[in-house]
Amino acid sequence: MKIFQTSGSYHIVEYNNKRYVLDNTTIEPKKYYWGQPIDELSVKMYELSKTDTRFNIKESSLGRSTIVVVIQPFVHFLYGFLDSFFENVSMQERIFLKFAMFVLSIIIGYFIYRVLFRAKKYTIQDKLGNVPSVEVRFSTDGKKQYSLSIVFLILLLVSFLWYFLSNISGILILSGLFSLAIFVFSWQILPIGISYQQGHLFVEEVIEQF
Repeated sequence: MKIFQTSGSYHIVEYNNKRYVLDNTTIEPKKYYWGQPIDELSVKMYELSKTDTRFNIKESSLGRSTIVVVIQPFVHFLYGFLDSFFENVSMQERIFLKFAMFVLSIIIGYFIYRVLFRAKKYTIQDKLGNVPSVEVRFSTDGKKQYSLSIVFLILLLVSFLWYFLSNISGILILSGLFSLAIFVFSWQILPIGISYQQGHLFVEEVIEQF
């Protein structure tokens, strides 16, 4: 098995002279990338023609600087609103509201994840249609593996402490982004291709789905 594309939610794979797209979102169990050693995991692949480039990663036509310019007014508005809001409540109410707002920022991150990737999932399903699929079962080397979700979890915890020890309401924006990243790298973008290339995963069985 050869994996040519090892980033994003989908990997391009060649196996037995056939070309497949490997769907990262179907990995089971996903706890493997939270540092829990397991013996075996499975994932689904869908057969593609060798000339099909729909799942190849493409550079976005919208640059990072453009994205920053677009969202900056919204960031300033939210920052100003939160600062003025907390100035008008008592200390006891402020502690409770701080905690509630932090939890809300995490919920918003999850909501954004659901909206963005649910729409993407439907688009992918339309692309695939009724193409043949296979289930690949991998054995592992028994070592702990981590995805980027653990990094963003640490950043989220740091932002939680920073938020409660300061009066900077804008930290809620960061916590929302960190929570979004945790959901993305826990369920959507998992480094199975990198794990395979580094020798942590070994193909044990490929089962055709009917």
